Amino acid sequence: MVTAAKEFKAIEINRDDELKTILERRATYKIDTLEDARTEASRWCVIDDLKVFSDDFERYTIKKILDENEAFKGLNISEYKVLDLLDIDLSTLRNLQNVFEQNVSELFWNDKGEPYTKVEKKDYVFYTKNQSENRNLETINNFIDALDDLEDLVSIQKARFMQMTQGLLYLDAATAELKINHRMFIAL
Repeated sequence: MVTAAKEFKAIEINRDDELKTILERRATYKIDTLEDARTEASRWCVIDDLKVFSDDFERYTIKKILDENEAFKGLNISEYKVLDLLDIDLSTLRNLQNVFEQNVSELFWNDKGEPYTKVEKKDYVFYTKNQSENRNLETINNFIDALDDLEDLVSIQKARFMQMTQGLLYLDAATAELKINHRMFIAL
C-alpha cells in the first residue's frame, strides 16, 4: 500500500520581537544619519538629489561648492585648498558618512526621492524547513502545552527546563512562558 506524502508547510518556530525592534531602530537611525548629513552639508550648498548625496556626502558637497565658486577653477589649486580658503571643514560630514555606511540597513527610495527603510519579516520570524522539523516542533509544543496543563495542578519551576533541554527551551521573563530557542531548534 502506497501512502501519499504529506505536503510540507512551513510552521513558525519563533518570532523575535526584540530583534525586530533592534532592526527597526537601526533602520530609523540610518535615515536620521542621512538627515543629519543633509543638514550639515546644507550649511555650504543646496542638496538637490538626496539619493546621489547618500552615495558620498563629502564628494557631492565638494562638487556643489566648487560649482558655486567658479572663480577658483582657473587657479589650478586642489579642491581641498579651495575648501581651506573658504574656511569649510567637512570632517563632520566625513564622520557621518562613516556612520551611515557602517549601518547595514538597506535604504529604499520612493517616487518623490525620499528615503525609507523596511524590516523584512524573514529577518525576525523563524520557520521550519522540512517535515521532520514540523514533527519536532509539534512534539516540543505538545510538551510545553502538557507542562502548562500540569502547572494548573502543581507548582513547576519552568526555569529548570532550560537546563534540562540543553537550551532548547528558555523562559521568557516578560511573559513567564517557556519558548523555543530557534537557534538550538535549527541545530537539532
